[in-house]
Amino acid sequence: MKNDILNQLNQIFCEYFDDPIIILNNKTNANDIEEWDSLAQVGLILIIEKKFSIRFTSSEIENLPDIGAMVDLINEKQ
Repeated sequence: MKNDILNQLNQIFCEYFDDPIIILNNKTNANDIEEWDSLAQVGLILIIEKKFSIRFTSSEIENLPDIGAMVDLINEKQ
């Protein structure tokens, strides 16, 4: 299940940043993708919420240190 979530997130990131060579792993964070700034974060969160039919609270978003934590949170909410 978590691998499936990670693969779906990878597809979202590749499409959002228009970069087909992005490869996410559990430790990937905003420092690893040059274009991933605060504005991109908002856009990504909106797309992810829609894709997985979930809602994040602002505190949940603030406490996401990396993709692994995001995968875990999505898994919990599904």
